[in-house]
Amino acid sequence: MAESNGAELVFQVDPPSIARLKRSKHVKVLMGPVPRVVVLAANAGSGATAPVEVRKAISLAIQREGIAAAVLRAPGTGATQMFANSVPAWHDERLPALAYDPDAARTLLDTQGWTPGADDIRQKDGERLRLKLLTYSDRPELPLIATALQAQLRDVGIDVEVSVANASAIPAAHNDGTLQLALYGRNYALVPDPLVTLLADFGNGGAEWGPLGWDNPQFERTMSMLLASDDPTEQQRLRNQIVALIQHDLPLIPIAWYRQSIAVSNAVENAAIDPFERTFGLSTMRWAE
Repeated sequence: MAESNGAELVFQVDPPSIARLKRSKHVKVLMGPVPRVVVLAANAGSGATAPVEVRKAISLAIQREGIAAAVLRAPGTGATQMFANSVPAWHDERLPALAYDPDAARTLLDTQGWTPGADDIRQKDGERLRLKLLTYSDRPELPLIATALQAQLRDVGIDVEVSVANASAIPAAHNDGTLQLALYGRNYALVPDPLVTLLADFGNGGAEWGPLGWDNPQFERTMSMLLASDDPTEQQRLRNQIVALIQHDLPLIPIAWYRQSIAVSNAVENAAIDPFERTFGLSTMRWAE
């Protein structure tokens, strides 16, 4: 549609099409960060991923920058924490970055009693470390990321079964407690301050698009203090604490930060990306002379 002038604006262009459209003489591609994050939710209440050490091992096994560059075609968007620096109030430059260290991942799994079997898949008490990962194809990059995660986790001895289902399968599995792993994109800009979505997603052990079975009283106290505070300095300190608690316990494991991408016909001027995705900017656009 973008190439044939069937549409002057095309949003959420998939990565392969971005490279193709950048070569077009009739279309320009705009890209910009948005507060949307690809996350891997791991059941923090039961099963193999309940211990924080196992969730940390999963995180350490993930080559985020490789996924960002090879799958998303957006180098530099591998998530080192929950929010990118495009959301400055919720990004802490001092926070130790999520790293790729498969040897450290293997060591953590060893300490939890998960030892390699004959086929290198880890096992404990006769049970294989096999996890089902739910995702959906509404966002075409997610099944590709899931396949990359499957290979990376197998490298440290975790056998992952990828199931591409309807998006509703994730909240359904969350509600009945059967969810083991889920990969999805979460928009933290449903309202301009991510606090509202975080409060809904993480409160009381987690909601449908938040963590499952995560219980951290310190997180609840810090959230309550932030809601009650009217001191900007204190608010920032509390936001940093919240981000650090998520980083420590990894009830959701950040994978990559999203960039919004728009293909814009050369017939249109003044097109721009709203980072909070609240407007298409039609009031400022003009037909090119």
